[in-house]
Amino acid sequence: MTMNDSNKNLPMSESASSFIATASAVTLAVKRTESARLTRIILAVTLLIVTLLVALRYDYLSDAGATASDPAQAQNPYHNAYTNASQSATQSGILPALLAGPHVFATRNGHVEFTADMQGCLGVFAGDSRRLGGSIDPRTGAFDFHVYLKTLSTGIPDRDTELNSALNTDAHPFAEFTGTFHPAFDPASGAPQHVTAVGDFTLNGVTRHLEVPATLQAGISEIHLEAGWILDIAEFGIHPPAFLSVTVSTEQEIRLEATLEPQLLVTIDRMNSRDIN
Repeated sequence: MTMNDSNKNLPMSESASSFIATASAVTLAVKRTESARLTRIILAVTLLIVTLLVALRYDYLSDAGATASDPAQAQNPYHNAYTNASQSATQSGILPALLAGPHVFATRNGHVEFTADMQGCLGVFAGDSRRLGGSIDPRTGAFDFHVYLKTLSTGIPDRDTELNSALNTDAHPFAEFTGTFHPAFDPASGAPQHVTAVGDFTLNGVTRHLEVPATLQAGISEIHLEAGWILDIAEFGIHPPAFLSVTVSTEQEIRLEATLEPQLLVTIDRMNSRDIN
């Protein structure tokens, strides 16, 4: 079933009229139906249609509000299926989570950090973000993780400004890693499973193929992920930031950790949290 934009934007009075007309038509159909079984079918189908219409309208309004209030979503240039799914789990309504299926897991919380040597001194250049988003489909092994780079923090505002400039976050605010896990992840096993995340990593508008070692472990109702690799930012056209006479190494150690739960549950929980706030 589809709904065009004109239907999404119907004034409330017109929407109410549509529902009244639908209810009248259903009532007339039920009265003319002698079969009790057919009556139940008509009512069930009608209830399903009304529920989907209400959910779709709520999702449309929620998504519009989230986009207007969150510059990260408004600037996101990636639109593949799992990016949309993970954004839906974070910011949108319930219908996308239903359409994504009950087996997709989305980030309840995610953390990414980076560490690099400082050439010319014994210190390190490090930062992190608690805004790692993503999703996993255990049935296919598909995954998509992304981070809004402007949420990376080194703990020093001036250094964060230099970092954003080096990463060119105004033009390319997101980094994304999408692909599949090999070998296949077994969600029925509670033991840690060592896999390889094989896919494409995009940074600064440049995409490179990566194979990253990772560990997945299934809990009672969640999946825990840990992964790490050495990333050479020079391969993505990025010049490392420099501070006084000290230059940061182009090789960055990336570590990420995330807990993922059934996407529908994450969606409902975040909708409730948004309503409360």
